[in-house]
Amino acid sequence: MSLLEKFAKVEIKADERISAEDKKFCKAHQSAYDDARSSLQELQFYWETMLESQKQLLASIGENNHTMYLSDHSNLTISVRDIEKQIRKTHTGFIHSIVRHFEEIYHIVLDEGDIETALLPKQPGERWRNGYEEEMIQYNEQMLNLTLDYQQIIEQIFNQTDGRDLWEQAEFYLKQQCHNAVWRFNKPSYERKTHTVQFSSAVNYDRTLPDSSKTFLKGLAHFETGKIGIYPGELGRIINTYRLYEDSFEFEDCTKIKKMRIFRNGRMDIRFTEEAHAIKFIEVYLRTRP
Repeated sequence: MSLLEKFAKVEIKADERISAEDKKFCKAHQSAYDDARSSLQELQFYWETMLESQKQLLASIGENNHTMYLSDHSNLTISVRDIEKQIRKTHTGFIHSIVRHFEEIYHIVLDEGDIETALLPKQPGERWRNGYEEEMIQYNEQMLNLTLDYQQIIEQIFNQTDGRDLWEQAEFYLKQQCHNAVWRFNKPSYERKTHTVQFSSAVNYDRTLPDSSKTFLKGLAHFETGKIGIYPGELGRIINTYRLYEDSFEFEDCTKIKKMRIFRNGRMDIRFTEEAHAIKFIEVYLRTRP
């Protein structure tokens, strides 16, 4: 199998691992990215043609300002340099749009920098080195001629999930974040009392919730619904509120969690409908060891 055939096989595999809606989003951005690059290249051609025409028309009187009628730098600013700069920026913009979509849809965090490193030419460093200017010319040419395919970005995204599909990665990431939120200096900030899990320092003095508490409450919502980003009514209101004005909350639309109570000393109690649910939540989302 040739290298090209192997690459094509990887692209098909990446494309098949995303949903129809994700694919629709990616293809729309692919079309916009391709069209922008093509249009900018056409703009550069027309701009260079316009400049050459102005240069010839003003040559007989020795006028060197060839943009006086094209751009006065107040209502219109354009140059070959600016157009080329924008062409080079389309690549990072394309990567950012695709990565941000998957982060928002699947509630995960991806390393956009690693993806750019894998897909974009390496920019020369150490500008004082001999040969730097020539390397920069080559780098800029590579960036101007580069064309990305969204499937390359998707493949790099899956490289960061350790073989998990996107929803599996979303669950893995959420559970990892819940664990990190309640373990401090290798000690848990919670304890279980039969049906109830008690969290210390889970509420600020002004009755706002720190990010760590909102994190394990999102895990609690996933434990209840089995879906990422779906929050039952009252629990959703707590997660999305700025400040809590009540001390006690009943979860009447839930089957696994029953009640939440907060205290002046910052403690938060989550009572489950069954002791088994409390045990399971700790095992799956909080874990019993660092």
